Amino acid sequence: MFEKVTNYFDNVVMPEIRRKHAEILPEMCIWVQGSVGFGIDDELSDLDANIYLKESSWKEYGSTLQLSMNKLVSDTNPYLKAGSGIYVQPLSWLLDFQGEKFLDSAHTPSWSKVSIEWLFTVQESLIIHDPLDRLHHLREVTAPAQRPEALWKKSLLLELKAFIEDGYHEFRRNVLRGHLAEVCISFGCVIEKLYHIGFLIVKQYYPWRTHLRWAFERLPEPFRSIGMDIDKALIVADWQEKMEIVKTVFDAYRSYINKNAIFPEIDLSTINLDDSGYAEELIWAERLNAWEKPAWRERITSCMEKAVQDGYSPEDFWVYSLWNMM
Repeated sequence: MFEKVTNYFDNVVMPEIRRKHAEILPEMCIWVQGSVGFGIDDELSDLDANIYLKESSWKEYGSTLQLSMNKLVSDTNPYLKAGSGIYVQPLSWLLDFQGEKFLDSAHTPSWSKVSIEWLFTVQESLIIHDPLDRLHHLREVTAPAQRPEALWKKSLLLELKAFIEDGYHEFRRNVLRGHLAEVCISFGCVIEKLYHIGFLIVKQYYPWRTHLRWAFERLPEPFRSIGMDIDKALIVADWQEKMEIVKTVFDAYRSYINKNAIFPEIDLSTINLDDSGYAEELIWAERLNAWEKPAWRERITSCMEKAVQDGYSPEDFWVYSLWNMM
């Protein structure tokens, strides 16, 4: 699976580094990302590799090393030429500039600043050279089990909300209106969100969209079967049928979330995909931080009571909440 890339680094890249850059080899860490690093490369794959150095070494040696790698890749690259490269970067650039904080126990990293796609990259990329164990340690401290529970819930809530408001409702309206271009655009958003939701339900990282379907296939049941349902939605020609399949997938997710108490603080039974209105449950769950405040509904109740006291409808509660009229 990795024979081609490991042979390239063992027989071409690493010997070149030893000849010309031996003084910084002991501190380097090197990995390969993307389809090559995941072991699923084909004739359309390019080489996307990184050499990481501490900041001071990157400033002193980085430019020379980068020029050397540029020449080497240009002369010897066994992958698609366009897009291929071995890029020299400081460790501080890792994980949306949070990498060093994760590596240093004296600092508190900001999980919320790191994209899930980056976290997937750390877990799944092929590590070529890591004598100081930096990349392996980073993989250990950013494993899915280490990510805060509240943040998993927040990510799931935001994806559910985006699926309904920015995805499905637009998709449904465009289907009913017969607006083909808009249907295609919104359908792509719907499919991407369905994949994301599946990963988040089982607290697993997902990759950038290029490899979403491949990674989804590795999830446990019933998600692998759900992946086949999503495939059907992609294959069938009729847009109404696509819409029904999407609803079936969402219902399967909703059932799994409820049955396994994935997010008991929200009530997904209130969501009707055939209703063109907004998913108020998720809107207010987000505004009131339901992932860290289980009693978030108390705020709504208080605002409703205050609205009634002032002679208004309880449905005006949102005005009292938004303007903090309590």
